[in-house]
This record gives sequence, structure tokens and C-alpha cells, in this order.
Amino acid sequence: MNPNYYSDIAWTLNLILIAVVFVLVAAGLLVAFAVNAASRRRLEGEASLKNLLQDVKGQDTHTLDQRFSELDKQATTEQWIEVVNEHETIIPEEVWPHLQRHLSSSARMAEIERLAGQPGNKWRRIEAMKCIGTLQTPSALGILEKSLSDKDQDVVYFGMLALARVRSAEAARILLDVLKRGVFSGQKIVSLLETFPPECLPEVYQALQDCDTPAAFWLLKLLSKFPIENAHQILEKYSSDPSADVRAAACECLGRSGYGESRETALKCLRACLRDDVWYVRLQAVRGLSRICGTACLPQLAALMAVERSTLVQESIKNVVIGDKEGVLATIETCLDADSQMIKEWHVNALVDSNSVVTVLSQCLSGEPREQERALRILAKLIRSKVHFGLKETLDQFQSESRKRILGIIADTDRELAARLEPQTSGGL
Repeated sequence: MNPNYYSDIAWTLNLILIAVVFVLVAAGLLVAFAVNAASRRRLEGEASLKNLLQDVKGQDTHTLDQRFSELDKQATTEQWIEVVNEHETIIPEEVWPHLQRHLSSSARMAEIERLAGQPGNKWRRIEAMKCIGTLQTPSALGILEKSLSDKDQDVVYFGMLALARVRSAEAARILLDVLKRGVFSGQKIVSLLETFPPECLPEVYQALQDCDTPAAFWLLKLLSKFPIENAHQILEKYSSDPSADVRAAACECLGRSGYGESRETALKCLRACLRDDVWYVRLQAVRGLSRICGTACLPQLAALMAVERSTLVQESIKNVVIGDKEGVLATIETCLDADSQMIKEWHVNALVDSNSVVTVLSQCLSGEPREQERALRILAKLIRSKVHFGLKETLDQFQSESRKRILGIIADTDRELAARLEPQTSGGL
């Protein structure tokens, strides 16, 4: 046997492997070059198409139709899809309606619709779905509705996005049906439906007539984003729903619907919800009442404060009080006469948070006589309430002479307190 036999075999195998690697690398380079060249040609074609569309600005309808027909012969379907999906940034606003009409009635549309409804290349299909949604073609709704039953969640999601571009009552009905079936995130569907015009609200009212608890919650959250009219019967029903989430959402809607014929129903439901066992239902009821009535609802809210334990609800009521810049002092003066020490403390805190203590002290020194008289009454009630309200810190904001005058007024009600508030002078040698 040739002693170099095995060496020759190894050498031959190495040569074969080197040749195979070389061929594979060369093939990879050729493929990459081809893909890059195709991509470059596609981008150049899209850029050329976009530039040509920019050039048609200001031309009459007949000329535009001719130019679009010429461009249609040059451009590929994929390029038109790209242009349509980016039309807001690349096509002049006055040109877009003409292009939309041209493409919707052209033979090219059949190819785009075929891509939108055809399983295969997912992302190519998605781009085509967005395109027909943007163009709002007659067949778009049927194709997009069918896409919502696809097993691929990406296809479903972008099908909903494409429907949101249509923004018609029928598109709203399709999205609401998906919401009711609970096959996709309610929050995402609601975020899309928020962009629809108010003319689609009848579809929301219809969906609320017959739906389960999760759907009712999201439908009410959607409804709260719109001006609500003549929905008091539906909202009254949901304000006593077994689900606390639904009751809270209904209160939010009631606060936006309590006008005209709906006012009395809204107020009745919201007052009932002030006694709800769940704190966030009471919170939405407080906000709803204040939205409809302003500070006129404070008598009901003061009664709630006597028993309320949730700090968030208390803060919400406080915001109603201090939100009325004109009436805050009159409201607090009345509540300082309450029998409940807790209510007194709460309203004194509201006075401090609204920075109204300085106002009271300033009005005690000067101002219109009736204003001064009211300020003196409030100061006397504050002192008698025995609730700390930062009097010493507030006095430090006044000049020496004004401070002395205020201390004299305080001494008329409580000499001992006035003596404690006197500035202390330090002795020494």
C-alpha cells in the first residue's frame, strides 16, 4: 500500500471542502448582491414615484387623472401600497382625494385587495390591509372583518388598525363586536374607537343593550370619552350593576351626561352611588356630581365626609371645595358650624391647602366692609375650632405692623393664644 495513500485522501477532502465553502460564499454574496440591488431599485422606484406625486400639485382634475394613469404603468403594486400608507407625509393634501379616487377605481385595486385577503407573506398582507383601510374601498370592510378571525394575532391587530382608518359606523360595529367577544384587549380596541366621530355613538349604545360584564366596563369607558346624550336609561341600569368596576364606569359617564333631560336621572343615580360599599365607586360619584353641579353638591358631600374613610375620596371632595376660588370661604365658614369635629378638621385642612388662610388674615385688615366682616367671623370660628391651621407660620408672612394688628384681632377671641403667638425677644447682658 502506498504510504501516502491516507495523506492523499485527506488532501483531496480538504480541497473539496474548500471548493464547497468557496461556492457557498460566492452564492451568498450573489444572493446578497441581488437582494441589495432589488431593494435599491425598489427604494429608487418609490422615491421617484413620491417625487412625481409631489410634482402634480396644483394641476386640474383631468390632468391629475392622466398623470396618475401614466404613473400606474410605471409603479409596482408594492410601491403604491407604500405610497398610500405614507400619504400623510409625502402627498400634498389637495392631491390626496384625487389619488384616493383614482386608485379605488383602478384595476390595481383588485391586486391590492387580493394581497390583503390572501394568507402567505404576513407582513406583505398587513401592509395591503393598511392600504385598503386607508383608501376605504367598498370591499375593505369585508376583507378586514375576515382578517379579525385569523389565528395570527399580528394579523388581527393590524386588521383592527386598518378598520380604525375607515372610521365609519360599520367599522365601529365590527370593532365593537370583537370587543364583546373578548378575543382581544379591550383597552386597545377602546383606544382605537376613541378616534371615531361621535356619529358612531349609536353603535356603542346598541352594543351596551346586550353584553357581558367585561364588555360593559370597556364600552362605558369608551362612552365617557364622548359627549353623551339621551343615554340616561342605559346608564341608570349600569349604575346598579353587580360589578363595582361597571358601577364606577357608569358614574363617570353619568357625570358627563347630566344635562338637559338626563340631569335628574344622573343626579339620582350619583347620589345613590355616594352610599356604595366600594370606595372607587364613591370616588367616581363625587367627581360626577361635582362635574354637573359644582359646589352646589357640597351639602351631600359634607354628609359623606362625616362617615368617609377613604383618603382618596376625601381628597376628591376637598378638591371640589378648594376648586371654587370664589366660594371656598363661604363654604368653609358654613361647615365650621358643623357638630362633627372631624368635618371641622377636614374643612380647616381644605382652607390651608387652598392657601386661603393668608386671604382670611389679609381681609381682616382691609378690604370691602362685608368682606372684612366675613373674614373676622371665619377667623373667630377657626380659633374656637381648636384645630391647628398653621397660624404662626402664616403670621410670619406679614410685616411687623400688620402682624401686630392681626394679633390684636386674635386677642379679642383668645387672649392666651395671642400671647403665645407674640414674637419672643431674647434677653442678655
